[in-house]
Amino acid sequence: MRLFVEPLWGSVYFVESNPVCAVRHWPAFLTNFLLRSEISALVRISLDSRLCRVSTQLHPRLCPKPTPALDFRSLATNFERNAGWALEWNCVAVLSSFASFNPGYVDLSRYMKPYISSILSIFLAATASVVSADDTRPNFLVLLLDDAGWTDLSSYGSRIQTPNMDRLAEEGMRFTDCHSGAPNCSPSRAAMLTGRSPIRAGFWNYLDPGTPAHLEAHEVTVANLLQDAGYATGHFGKWHVSALNSEQAQPADHGFDYYFGTDNNARPSHLNPDNFIRNGVELGMIKGYSCDIVADEAINWIKAHMAEEEQRPFFTTVWFHEPHARIASPPHLVEEYEKRYLGIRRREAEYLANVANADQAIGRIAQTLEDLGLDENTVVFCTSDNGGLNPWSNRGLRGRKSLVWEGGHRVPGIFKWPGKIKAGSVSDDPIGFVDMLPTFCEMAGVDPPENRWLDGISLVDHLTEGRPVEREYPLFWFFYRVEPAMAMRSGDWVLLANTTDKHRPKHHVLRRADLPIIKSSELIDFELYDLKQDLAQEK
Repeated sequence: MRLFVEPLWGSVYFVESNPVCAVRHWPAFLTNFLLRSEISALVRISLDSRLCRVSTQLHPRLCPKPTPALDFRSLATNFERNAGWALEWNCVAVLSSFASFNPGYVDLSRYMKPYISSILSIFLAATASVVSADDTRPNFLVLLLDDAGWTDLSSYGSRIQTPNMDRLAEEGMRFTDCHSGAPNCSPSRAAMLTGRSPIRAGFWNYLDPGTPAHLEAHEVTVANLLQDAGYATGHFGKWHVSALNSEQAQPADHGFDYYFGTDNNARPSHLNPDNFIRNGVELGMIKGYSCDIVADEAINWIKAHMAEEEQRPFFTTVWFHEPHARIASPPHLVEEYEKRYLGIRRREAEYLANVANADQAIGRIAQTLEDLGLDENTVVFCTSDNGGLNPWSNRGLRGRKSLVWEGGHRVPGIFKWPGKIKAGSVSDDPIGFVDMLPTFCEMAGVDPPENRWLDGISLVDHLTEGRPVEREYPLFWFFYRVEPAMAMRSGDWVLLANTTDKHRPKHHVLRRADLPIIKSSELIDFELYDLKQDLAQEK
């Protein structure tokens, strides 16, 4: 039997008749309640058959360091006495008046069963008082391709047929000067989530298996902020800012109520991948193409969300694996491109078909929003995590993925917000992934974090009123193992530079010994380009 209830900030389940309870991130008003109530510790609980193994994770807003011991019978009593519990899959409980406890095994079910009804009553009442039935804040859908270049959409001059992404451009604003957060994967995603240059969050390179680097729990993401404001949040597809099912911070720690995805690329390829994880559960091989699997999961989550009694806006990231290698594309699409472009190489036909297949998956998600009557109040942002690897993906630009030339980070960028953004508009103003957090926050009526430096700005005035994008500080990219290593953008001008350690042998994977050298190096060999006159950076 499974009972599922999802109030404002979480869910409660019965698994094998045992209640499983959890806390993730909470809204600001709930944090204030917790502080006033002297609630001081998070208890992370993972199921081990019918037992729960317990270990401490302190919430940074609450308690600086642990102190010993806790009576688990008191835990059950406090569930009934104290309001403000969040209940969610993957099992975390907040304890009142206890700082910490000793790790161990305990069967909580006999303590928890008598109090479940009280918990649910508290949460349903609290939810009803906080979430208005006429909540008109927009939903958010962030669509991210993997390794698709600036000219990989037909609306950007590609010969790939991408009617669904093109329709987003026709109904919204297409940016000709949109930039990823970095010239490769993990840092770029971190920039989008945090609104910060990725090196501020400790991202110097993509995350290699086994690396200790990751997006740490103290970083505040746009999902954290919107979740705190009452949004339902879901992540679907490639994650790659931490190792899933590890001690590193998980999607739930970064504000996602629900997640379904992979650490890095679909394995062994886009066809029948075997490395998807749903909310901590490894799923094994799933038949089909990755983009369809990801789209199906996102569609089902949106439908389930809309079926709930309490309607909340949602924020969802759908981060496809396509067209990152290893590529697998439907044979009928490959054959279609081989017939359409006689003499095309098989490898290129497979790539074109791969992007086209992802476009069809995006079309199904867009159709779902329309069928559910959500499309008129949903902000859609469609882009790619970095420049492409292939010459046809970055036409007119110098460089490719991993380089700080324009081809490494200039990507497609499409915003749609019906009734707010003029349909069919085109912008030549430079924007970056670091702008997404402040932009989404303003759209949702949420204050961005004030206790950390943000590198991005809100684009709302530009999107809705056409005002010029004006930023006090330039967009910035740095990658330690390429030459040039730095690019800085201000207006039409881009400044590139090398570092004083440019002749030092660089390792593909960042090593701990590299960091002191990187941080102490200085910029040299400056090159300045006027992109308005020299987009190819040749003069």
